[in-house]
Amino acid sequence: MGVDSNVIVAAPRPASAKVSPERIASLDGLRAFGVAIVVAYHCIGKVASGGRLGVDVFFPLSGFLITRIVAREIVQTGGLRIVQFYWRRLLRLYPALLATIVLTLGFFPLMTRGGGFGDWLQSAVFAGSYTMDVAIVTGHMAANTALSPTWTLAMEEQFYLIWPLVLVLLLRRRIPTTVSLVATLVVLAASWGSLLAAPFAEFRPDLRAGALLVGCAAALAVSTKQVPRFAANAVLWVAPPLLVGVVAVVSRTNYVAPAVATIAVSSLTAAVVPALLASRRHPVARVLSVGCARWLGRRSYAVYLVHVPVLQAVVGATGWGSERAAIVAIPVILLIAESSYRWVELPALRFRDRRERQRSDQ
Repeated sequence: MGVDSNVIVAAPRPASAKVSPERIASLDGLRAFGVAIVVAYHCIGKVASGGRLGVDVFFPLSGFLITRIVAREIVQTGGLRIVQFYWRRLLRLYPALLATIVLTLGFFPLMTRGGGFGDWLQSAVFAGSYTMDVAIVTGHMAANTALSPTWTLAMEEQFYLIWPLVLVLLLRRRIPTTVSLVATLVVLAASWGSLLAAPFAEFRPDLRAGALLVGCAAALAVSTKQVPRFAANAVLWVAPPLLVGVVAVVSRTNYVAPAVATIAVSSLTAAVVPALLASRRHPVARVLSVGCARWLGRRSYAVYLVHVPVLQAVVGATGWGSERAAIVAIPVILLIAESSYRWVELPALRFRDRRERQRSDQ
């Protein structure tokens, strides 16, 4: 959720700038779908329990885009500037995360589960060090605190400590892409085999890595050639309705095991992303590219970060249930997300781009 699609083809632009035609607007719409169902899950979980699968939309999308970025640099330059890669990730993700941590300090007296300052500090340390997933799994942090959603960021960053180095070893040594893809699929099969065999553990990085890895595999599969238009169109007619259907079925019934739902949503998303890149005029791509979807998709990272703190603050201040509190919380969430996007995320990205231009001019 912390990867911008335009990083592949264009530099980030200020919010007021005209959107480049090269920007992949439909991927913003896919992000909007993911974050919308996550917010619905926390607001009206009784009827939107499938919304927890929103993270399984973000994971393969992130894996796909990161793999494309890293693989492209390796192929073009023969290596990867690993320090610069992590520096770019830090400037993309950390400013908004830090702002959210500070925000929760102001909100925690209102939160029904906020605890005292010591609880906030402990939660802030886990969130800021990208270890929230481990803290939840080991019982050091509850899964319903204001900053507990940062477990997904932790899982991604832990994965990206390893995956770019694996790609360097595979691609720099001229190992064929097909061999790299097969090796990735073998690891993916082992990861999902463990997920199916073990009791579902949502926050375990070893059991959820497959959701990222399937996006990486999709990127490797299409790295050497464009997806045929007819194949992309077929995928877009079939996969998105199935994706929505899985979320709806999980929300309304208990017939789908959590592990199976995770695998289904991750796989469908991994199929949809390259199809959207290959067929940008398809009706599904056009629906995902409408203005409100693009707007929400670009602010999805900030929305994801702040929606639980704001919702808990409203519940704590009013005593309302989450469904009623959402009426007040959602406009506040969107306002804060817009502020974060304009005054935290974009300035950090512009700073990053200036430094890179200065470095390239030297």
